[in-house]
Formats: sequence, C-alpha cells, structure tokens
Amino acid sequence: MKYEKVTVFSNGIPYLTTPDFLRVPGLAAGFSTRRGGVSQGHCAAFNFGFSRGDDPHHVAQNYRLFAQALGADVKGVSAVRQVHSARVLLSPRDGVTNPFTKTPFQSADGVVTGQKGIFPACFYADCIPLLLYAPDKKVCAAVHSGWRGTEQRILKEALTLMEREFSVDPSQTLLAIGPSICPRCFEVGPEVAQRFEQAFPQHPELILGGYAKPHIDLWRAVELTALEAGMQADNITCLGECCYEHPDRYFSHRVHGEQRGVLMALIGLRAEEV
Repeated sequence: MKYEKVTVFSNGIPYLTTPDFLRVPGLAAGFSTRRGGVSQGHCAAFNFGFSRGDDPHHVAQNYRLFAQALGADVKGVSAVRQVHSARVLLSPRDGVTNPFTKTPFQSADGVVTGQKGIFPACFYADCIPLLLYAPDKKVCAAVHSGWRGTEQRILKEALTLMEREFSVDPSQTLLAIGPSICPRCFEVGPEVAQRFEQAFPQHPELILGGYAKPHIDLWRAVELTALEAGMQADNITCLGECCYEHPDRYFSHRVHGEQRGVLMALIGLRAEEV
C-alpha cells in the first residue's frame, strides 16, 4: 500500500483523488471535503446528506456542484442507504437509486457498476470511503466501510461481485482508501478489539497498544482484505487523511456528533468516453 493524494481544483471546488485514477482517461473519481458547497450552519459547506437537517435545495445544489467538478452527470449518481452492513448491490440492476428521484433507497453499503454514465457514490464522516476501478473490464465501485463493514470484509464482497458479474481481475484493480479516522484516533472498547482479533487472527498488529484503550488500524485491515482478495499492493492507495484530526476540512462523527453533514466519494466513467 502506498500513501499518495492529489488535490484537484475544478470550478473553484477542491476534491481529493489519486495519481492512479488521474491516469485513467474518462474516469471521474474523487473524495469531497467540506469546502466548496452552499450549505450553512452545522452542515457548512459541502453536505450531501438529505437527512442531516439541511435545506434540501442546498443539498441538491451540492450534488450538482460536486458532480460538475468531477465531470460527472449528476443524474447518474447511484447511492444506497448505508446501514453498516456487508451488502453490495449492482447498479442499475438491483434498484440502486439516484438521490433526485422518488425511488426509495436500498439498504446496503456498496455500489458496483459496469455501465458508463453511472457513478457509484458512498458517504462518510469518519468511516472509510473506498473507491475501486477495474481497468480490464471498466468496472467501478464505491464502498462505505465502517468498522463493522471492515470487520465483515465488505471490500471482499464488492470484489467478489465484480468478479462474478464482470470477470474482473482483482490483481489489476485499483483501490483508493479515502479520508477517514486514522489509527492514532480510532479508540475502541475491548469488545470491538476482540472482534478484530477474531476476524484477523494472523494480524495482531491491527490492535495498537500504548494507549489508555485499544486503537484499531482500519486502513491496514482494509489493505489486508484487499490483498487476501487478490489485489496487488502497488494498486492500493491510502490518501492518509484523518477526518478526526481535521474537523475543519472534513465532517467527523466523533468530533461533531449528529450536528454535522456527510461527505461524498464518487466514481464512474463518463458516458462520452470510448
């Protein structure tokens, strides 16, 4: 796993991405920050959650602004209601919806597509947003991997779906681990630490000592899951950005509680590209 990030400014809006993604023609892929949107108050300024007490017109405008910055079609954004599961759906087959329609959200934590013009999205505010691109089959995925999803290996579920439906080669697939809570800040109780000890019995290094309470390295747990699924270390990029340490730049559930917005990670191939 390598630590790299690129900050792109498009139409005055910053977003983060990876050098690997920037090298793919026609790929829109990025992680938002709090900067660049129109929301106000505790959701200022880039909030993508319609259920956070924000003005829905502001949320809708944020979607448009972020999609435009990435060169994506906002009508192609494909999202789910995140429930800390290991469930991953295929868009458009499984009824994954666009936030601007009246179609109810499906409950899941990952979206995969092999169709250009569809842009899988996930939301974050400490939990790990994962973006995947398989260049051999031009398949994209966005995965919300909180500690429960990480323990349950939701990334493996996404890769399994990509292999089953599109014959994707995991060894060629690119993965970006987006802004999220870092190992220095992810303090847990002994019961959560025990669950990770049981889920990753060969990797005691995931549980960090030297603190009053256990800390867990979720970034490393995601990397291990990716390697177990056949991905190559050189294709795994961690942006290394901690939401908890930078609450002015990102929303953090542990810092802001419920008085906050949510950020978005988005990926997809533009329809006009060959």
